[in-house]
Amino acid sequence: MFMKKFFIKNIKETNCQVEDWEIAHLTRVLRMQKGDRFLGLACDEFEYECEIVNMSKNSVDARILQKSLSGKNPKQLLTVFQGVLKGEKNELVIQKLSELGASSLVFFQSENTVSNLKKESKIERLKKIALESCKQCGRSMPLEINHVVSLGQIDFSLFDLVLFLYENAPSENTLFNLLDKIISAKKVAIIIGAEGGFSEKENSTITARENVQSISLGQRILRAETAAISMTAFVSFIKNI
Repeated sequence: MFMKKFFIKNIKETNCQVEDWEIAHLTRVLRMQKGDRFLGLACDEFEYECEIVNMSKNSVDARILQKSLSGKNPKQLLTVFQGVLKGEKNELVIQKLSELGASSLVFFQSENTVSNLKKESKIERLKKIALESCKQCGRSMPLEINHVVSLGQIDFSLFDLVLFLYENAPSENTLFNLLDKIISAKKVAIIIGAEGGFSEKENSTITARENVQSISLGQRILRAETAAISMTAFVSFIKNI
């Protein structure tokens, strides 16, 4: 049976509450009533089948009927570092990476980025989009959205393999030729520039790292958001994330 999904808080053994920002949708839009059931998400690895036991204008209390492991969360860690994009492109990347199974998304500033996400309100909005995307694709653990960092703050040593999408990568650095490396790596990261790409200095700094592998996605130049989505889809598919 299909059940609506809502994020929950204050989880005890047999009861919980619906998150405040979900209440209006539950009560006013869907007009759910006492006794109705829904699927609760708590940003952990579980799904909670819940039944509404009490509701008011500002709160919804529920009984937890069943707790089960979600089978739709990422099975392996995949981190995407994305240069900050313009306008709604950041939101598009969040939605699609959520669906494709990325674990976390880190926005960064580089020499050629023209937008910024330094305002806390912008970051909170993107986190909210990640939560909504989580519900849409069936995950119980949302894509983690990290605060904007500078390119120099990224610690590449945390990963077994960093795939650096670079239009001037050697012609032999194709997805097919790098297949074995990608499959064998346990912790994989993808790094993609913003619309303006990287400066030559940044390119040299990134490719100098031992665990960084520059990679080309073909002869055509892809938009930054297209590159992020297509590369994540490829890695997710071959690693069965």
